[in-house]
Parts: sequence; C-alpha cells; structure tokens
Amino acid sequence: MTNEIRRNIEDLDEKTNSNWHYKGNGIYWDEDTGSTGTFTELMGFDKEPKAKPFVPSAAASTARATVANYGLKALTGSPKQKEWAEKIRADIIKRLPYNVRGHFAHLTTAKFWIENRQAGNEFWLGHAKVPAAPVEKPKAAPKKKAVGVAKRTIAIVKSDPALAREAHRTPYFAKPGNEHRVAPFEHLDGQQLEAFVVEYMTKFLFLQGAARNEAAADMRARYGIADGTLL
Repeated sequence: MTNEIRRNIEDLDEKTNSNWHYKGNGIYWDEDTGSTGTFTELMGFDKEPKAKPFVPSAAASTARATVANYGLKALTGSPKQKEWAEKIRADIIKRLPYNVRGHFAHLTTAKFWIENRQAGNEFWLGHAKVPAAPVEKPKAAPKKKAVGVAKRTIAIVKSDPALAREAHRTPYFAKPGNEHRVAPFEHLDGQQLEAFVVEYMTKFLFLQGAARNEAAADMRARYGIADGTLL
C-alpha cells in the first residue's frame, strides 16, 4: 500500500468520519461494516459492473422470429446494433421473393444490414447464397444375417464350449461376406454337419501341405461336397 493511498484513507476518515483501521500489509478493517480488504476492495474500485445480457424489444423479437422461419440465425453486434438490424433484416427479407428468403444465413453481422439498409432488391439478390445442404454420414449397410447352412454352422459352434473358444476357426462359408460360397455345403445338416464342423475346426485346419490336400479330398468325398470346392 503506497503512502498516497494511505493518505487517501486518512482523508476519508476525517471527511466521512468512517472507522477504517489499517491492519498492515495493505489491509484495512471497516468497523462500521466489519469488512476487511485493500483500499480498492473496500472502495469497490475492483468491482466492474457486469454487462447486461441483450434483451431485444418486442418488435426486434418479432422480427427475429419472422426470419427464423427461413433458417436465419440471430445477428451479432452490440445490443443497439442488434436491436436495429433485426428489424431492418426482417423488413428486407419480407420484400424479397419467397424462394430466396432463406439464402442470407451467411450475412450474420448487424453492421452489414445497417450499412446496407437503403440498398434495393437487386443488391440483396446479388448477395443471396444457397445454403449448403447438410452433410449426412453414410449409413452403415445392415449386417446380413446368416441363413441356411451358415446359420446352422454358427449354432453348432456356439453350442459347444470347446468350439466356441475357437470361433475364429469357424468354416469360412459361415462367415459374413462369403454368402456366395455356401452352395456346395447347403446339403449338410444335423449330425453330418456337426461332424463336418468338428473335424474341420479341430483337425483339418491344423494340417499342412500334402496332408491337408489329401484330407480335403477325403472330406469332400465323405460329406458329398463337389470336387474342387475350397475347404
């Protein structure tokens, strides 16, 4: 606390007969109110008035509601500018052809509407801009549900805990995207399909080379699968 401020306090004590007492370190105590603080705090110099939110008049509110029907948002600017410009914009929009009234969403400053309030329709039609269409995210294609032998194969895998743990080894024709490859296996059902799935997942997939080729030929023969069908 400077000597100048301290003298201001002393003058205040003498002139207003207030009971401010200096407590040290720049802090004062006001005996009348019980408040403590610095000189600026007690005097209220640090308290700036809060800006009041803009509340449009009834006329401005009506004007804003009118243009909102065409997709136009509230204008930006000072409270006085917005109050005036909202009414100006509504009057201009109402005199323009109906099919272009929503083409001014890009003109958002109150100042622009005020400065060009005397402009004719030709000026405003020259500033019309077709609003961009909202970009829609492409919808994911619905997942195709397994049917036929693919559905039966998945049911077998899920029903057996040992197979379920190795679900990634499910026969390829039962996996999404391979619907066009199920035809050679469609005749498999019941115990025959279950035997094929178990053999395929627990034995066949672990073979390699010539042994795997021989096993594939044998399985095609035993399960009635057409020659040349990929296993």
